[in-house]
Amino acid sequence: MRLSREGEINRLDFDFHGHGGYAIARREVEVDLPANYQFTFRIRGEAPIETLELKLIRGDDVWWTNRRDFAFPREWSTVVTKKRQISFAWGPSGGGDAKHINAMEVVVTAGSGGKGTVWFTDPVLEELLVTNEIGGLIIDCASCSVPDALQERVGNQLFVWLPDAPTQTPRIAGETRSVTTQPPSWAPAKNDFYSIVAKHATRGEYPRYFVGEQSYWTVIGADGAENEALVGEDGAVEPFKSGESIEPFLIVDGKRLTWADVDITQSLAEGDLPIPSVTWTTKNASMTMTAAVSSSSMLQLRYRVRGNASLRLEKRPFQVNPSTQFLNTEGGVAKVFHPELKHVPEWCAPPARFSKGAPEARTTRCEIDIPLQAGAKHEPFEKIAADWREKLHRVAIDIAGAPEIGDTIRANLAYTLIHRDGPALQPGSRSYERAWIRDGALISSLLLRLGHAAIAKQFATWFASFQYDNGKVPCCVDKRGADPVPENDSHGELIFLIDEIERYTGEKILQSHKEAAARYINELRAQNHGEFEGLVTESISHEGYSAKPVHSYWDDFFCVKGVNTPDFRRDVADSIRRTIDKHQLDYVPASVELADFDPTSTSIAISPLGLATLLPEKELRRTYEKYLSNLARPRADYTPYEMRNIGALIRLGEKNRALQLVDLFMLDRRPRGWKQWAEVVRTEYRKAGFIGDMPHAWVASDFIRSVLDAIAYEREDGTLVIGAGVPRRWLPLHVGPLATSQGAIDVRISRNGKVDVKGARNYVIAFSESPSNK
Repeated sequence: MRLSREGEINRLDFDFHGHGGYAIARREVEVDLPANYQFTFRIRGEAPIETLELKLIRGDDVWWTNRRDFAFPREWSTVVTKKRQISFAWGPSGGGDAKHINAMEVVVTAGSGGKGTVWFTDPVLEELLVTNEIGGLIIDCASCSVPDALQERVGNQLFVWLPDAPTQTPRIAGETRSVTTQPPSWAPAKNDFYSIVAKHATRGEYPRYFVGEQSYWTVIGADGAENEALVGEDGAVEPFKSGESIEPFLIVDGKRLTWADVDITQSLAEGDLPIPSVTWTTKNASMTMTAAVSSSSMLQLRYRVRGNASLRLEKRPFQVNPSTQFLNTEGGVAKVFHPELKHVPEWCAPPARFSKGAPEARTTRCEIDIPLQAGAKHEPFEKIAADWREKLHRVAIDIAGAPEIGDTIRANLAYTLIHRDGPALQPGSRSYERAWIRDGALISSLLLRLGHAAIAKQFATWFASFQYDNGKVPCCVDKRGADPVPENDSHGELIFLIDEIERYTGEKILQSHKEAAARYINELRAQNHGEFEGLVTESISHEGYSAKPVHSYWDDFFCVKGVNTPDFRRDVADSIRRTIDKHQLDYVPASVELADFDPTSTSIAISPLGLATLLPEKELRRTYEKYLSNLARPRADYTPYEMRNIGALIRLGEKNRALQLVDLFMLDRRPRGWKQWAEVVRTEYRKAGFIGDMPHAWVASDFIRSVLDAIAYEREDGTLVIGAGVPRRWLPLHVGPLATSQGAIDVRISRNGKVDVKGARNYVIAFSESPSNK
């Protein structure tokens, strides 16, 4: 990146080399911002489509406007950013408006990851007086319209969206009874506009999220394919990312029924296959939509209607991904329209086309194929199911007393395979369609245990290719390439992944990458002195410290596991002790500077890293006592990464407490018929908000690992511990062949508590036959 001045013009040259990154032009200022204002600058560029940001900075607080997919004009053009378009991004203040700033930045962030040159003038601050700007209209009329404007009719009311309109009322075609102007704050964005319209319309005419209710969805796709579709809990299907959806409506006795008029249930084929169904039930009719994707990425929708009803399908300009989703992929109104959907029929089950028999017995069926990528071919549903059955049942997980647990493990294994794009293991397919080494290493650990070692090796080899020459491991990689933001757990996680592959398969791979990462870790440690002596340098870590980087013990736990030298282990243990003493804590802190309470972060040291001996036992026990006590208090939401605490408690011998958590988290699958979790769970089911991706593969990995730990886990000395978290109510139980460092093992525990282990050489049985072991 090179920043230079050409007279009064700034010149920014950049080359992202196909990677992630950013080019920054920073100007130091001391400015009090007025009550209302705008920033204006002129810009032109010879550059590919990237992201253009304007940042206002005060200390560690940042406000910004973020223009994704910005096409740089070849000729000079004016960019105007009004106060209402600027939002708080991050920083210790936590929010509010910017009133004083001491720096401004114009930033080009890698979108395509290409190279180019951008010329721009310094941003100019202009105070805006209060004006009567128009943001929209509500018109009372029978058939009027406003040319060239987005508009929706509800009865005799016409709602018109006019972003950045001039102060005069636009031309209205047709007779009107009244016109009410609305300010720009009425509907700043299209999603806001549709939310207003939906709240005036009959419930069900618009997606649930536009009336302020949380909606849920699941993902479908081929294993490892690039494109994934979403299926909404109410029956809509979003074939393409950011695209429109196909929504069903039933016509019964001449009345149009929507999702709001019927009872709705969700299910998976055979209880665990990624072939989801949505069923509508009403008094005289029912409709079931089932979605599947062939191995070559043909989306296949099957509709079955029973009773005296017709099925109408409408292509709606709304995503299944709700409007509360904003990270990387903004949900709500569709951004992309695909020609493949032109062939979707308007009537899937046309009126009056029924088989013979009583009305309640009449059934109509139809199927629709939509190619998600070139070369997609139709396959029978039975073949799609058989292919998934083979992938998910390589290791038997038969828990007769709690079959939902096995189904949930297999369903989430399927979602994990669907989310991946080629070798890239990704936690999601919309908000988190990126590959983190953190998520991928922990997911790979499970894939190794469940019969998918080849995928883990592919991921490791692919991700290692992005390692920097100095040994630094990037935190994540996407289509733009490697992200340069330092997260200092990443170096240890690559080593952990390489070691896990060797442990489970016996193969030594990527040794030079492992050695380079270890050298880089030691270089980071050498930079620290004083109270941080021997630790890796500060970072945003697992993104828990984005407001301000700190010395996170999460980073050190992974790096210790990777380097594993006595002095590093001692330095980390000593630092934890010092932090406890300095702040008079009765728990294990998550970072040096904040001495924060984060048991879910601390748990990673116990499971899967096996580093409990680094942690002071008294404070460690108190950490989980405090966590469990806090669980008894009401809370609005949480992240189900907390499921990794199940495995930690099992390894600490707290089986009954661990099992309470299993039962608790199983209740928070949304919707339960699809056996999945989002990244964020709200205790109020319909309270709307950002929930990350769903289903979320890293979250699922914490559940799967914890259940497998309950059946068999390995101590740091290599001994297998069998049945430490298994209650009698799960019995009989059979798991195997489950991969371990000793080879594949087979574990059976009979209904009367007899334990049979095959394939293990060095193990202890921790399952108790005591009647108290319920």
